Parts: sequence; structure tokens; C-alpha cells
Amino acid sequence: MSTITYQVQQCTGYQYEPIPEGDFETAEEALASMRALESNLGWRNLRVVELESQDSTVSAAGVDSECFENDFEEPLALIVEALENSRPRADHYPEARERHEAALRAARALLSI
Repeated sequence: MSTITYQVQQCTGYQYEPIPEGDFETAEEALASMRALESNLGWRNLRVVELESQDSTVSAAGVDSECFENDFEEPLALIVEALENSRPRADHYPEARERHEAALRAARALLSI
């Protein structure tokens, strides 16, 4: 059985992170909370994400954990391909390039297991 929850997240520079106490049972509650944070506290770069949990596994952004039938080779291959064909957003910083290269090495290593 699956359970749907809605989470308010904030962009922290280069990725979205869940905010404290940002999980809600309905989309309306999550949107109301997000709008309150924006109008009352001036928070920006917020979004609401639908999360589906099934048997203690969570899938977000439309990626279903069962769609690969517990075979991680296909999603890892997609990750490797995406990393090989992309550059980090902050490509002008050596640290960003190093993180990108490290992520690619890690994904390739996992794929070869």
C-alpha cells in the first residue's frame, strides 16, 4: 500500500532540500504553508513535491522504485549517461568540477559491481 505526502522544499543554491516540519498530508496544506512562508517570512525559492512511500521506500519526482524491479543497473546507467553528457552548474569553480567528476566515478563504480 502506498502513502502520498507532500513536502515543502527550498532551493539551497544548487539543490532543493526539505524544510523542517515541511511534510503534509494534503497538497492544499503544503501550498498554504509555502505561501505563508513566502508572504510572512519572505522565504523564496520554495516548491512542493509529492512523495509516495511504499513499503518503506520513497520515490520522488515521478521515479517509482518498483519500475526497475529492484534492478539498479538501468537507473545507474541513466545517471552515468547524464553525468557524462553534462557539466556542473558552477563549472567555473574547481570544487564543482571535482564533485561532478567524483559523482561520475562513483556511479561508474556502482554500475560495475
